[in-house]
Amino acid sequence: MPRFRPGYIIALLLFIFAVAGCGGSAMENVDIGSQFTFRQGYPELRTFTSGYISDEGATFIRINADVVHGSLIYRKTPEDDFKAGIATDITIYQTADKELQTIQTQRFNFEIREQDPGIANEQSTFSFERSIALPPGLYIVEVRVTDTDSRKTTSRRTNAFVPDPAIRVPDLTQVQLLGVYIADEPYERNITTFDVTGAVDSLKFAFQVLKPDASEPLTVRMELLSFRYDDDLPRTLSMLPLTRGSMSYRGIDYSRYEIVDTQLRRLEAEDSGTIMIEYQLPRPETGNYRFRVSLDKQEDDAGSDAHFRARDFSIKSRNYPAVRSASELAKPLYFLMNRREFDQLMAINDPDSLKSEIDKFWLGNIGNRNKARSVIELYYSRVEEANKQFSNFKEGWMTDMGMVYVLFGPPWYVEQSLEYMAWHYSYNQFDARTTFIFERPRIFGDDYPFNHFILVRQRDYQNLEYERVRDWLTGDILSRN
Repeated sequence: MPRFRPGYIIALLLFIFAVAGCGGSAMENVDIGSQFTFRQGYPELRTFTSGYISDEGATFIRINADVVHGSLIYRKTPEDDFKAGIATDITIYQTADKELQTIQTQRFNFEIREQDPGIANEQSTFSFERSIALPPGLYIVEVRVTDTDSRKTTSRRTNAFVPDPAIRVPDLTQVQLLGVYIADEPYERNITTFDVTGAVDSLKFAFQVLKPDASEPLTVRMELLSFRYDDDLPRTLSMLPLTRGSMSYRGIDYSRYEIVDTQLRRLEAEDSGTIMIEYQLPRPETGNYRFRVSLDKQEDDAGSDAHFRARDFSIKSRNYPAVRSASELAKPLYFLMNRREFDQLMAINDPDSLKSEIDKFWLGNIGNRNKARSVIELYYSRVEEANKQFSNFKEGWMTDMGMVYVLFGPPWYVEQSLEYMAWHYSYNQFDARTTFIFERPRIFGDDYPFNHFILVRQRDYQNLEYERVRDWLTGDILSRN
């Protein structure tokens, strides 16, 4: 198997994600947003692109991008604030004769200035939007951002569909997802990612309907679907393998869902042209969802796949991918506690009492306050990094890869094949105690876009897991990191 440095784990997963997410017809009209990206020292970039039509009938693609503040390098200025710079390149491609042809390029720069030095650790994002006039068609959009201080670059590619307003059959644009926040003054933000934090108060889906025919009515059917998925905490390293038919093995089941909400909007015969429609609902509970819009000629039709668009998303915890609240800090302690301790901790409902018990757990085990502070910082930084690298239908730290990453850290090197990934924590690849094998579930279908790898569990890991938990609880992990 080919070898890769640990910094390439996320690149490997993104490649597999892209291949799996673009291969089948069932997913061609479903947008899933960006996955989180994390490479130490590189800008964290998230993008979403969509086509739209202006009131005058001009066609565009809209590019929304987020760059995590804490992923940039800041310098103190003579004015006593902190400055970071982003150089941005946008390249538009189309496929011709199986080759990518560059259609257009744009370059522009941003400067970020903040007075609070804590900006260097913030998980909030600097967001920007660009609209580019393009004729109807299917495009590949590449966004590259470079930290002007470190000179390190991150790039993302997405697909954008621009419908033809001159077409003589009804059509739909891509669905844009926005988060609505209720603060002193309510505001909206574009959501570029598959993961949606629980901090949003409600969600808004916006799209355009192209209705060229003024001779007959058209019904727009909007549905919110909720999918069954594995939300269990991961099994320990030494437990028996997962049953292949179980939900833990499958991860998520797109064939079984619940219709949470349905709305119909009738466009009358005299309505024609490009019509903007918005659908808003309160934030659903934690889970995996699909907003699906389809066009029906008659109200009792189910809609055809030729005229549907969808946007998948997943509701995660309030501060995701960061961990800030008492509940968010408590749950990852599952890896370090026995079941009775963990159940007792999670039974505490009061946030202040829960935070106090978390502090007692760490200080009671480690003893030294300064040492405990360093261990806590390391542990939860691993949790956040796992969220950014392994997030799928559930939070990244809850996946098998996330569990191994939190306990053992980044692998020394990685070997990868089509079906397996091996993480090595020594240069002896035959040492079973320092090698973890992950396999891709053998799930057949064309609608399976996730980075879902399952640990090949072994009884031999029992002592290894015990020793590593002890390292965390004594603080010895600091000398092994």
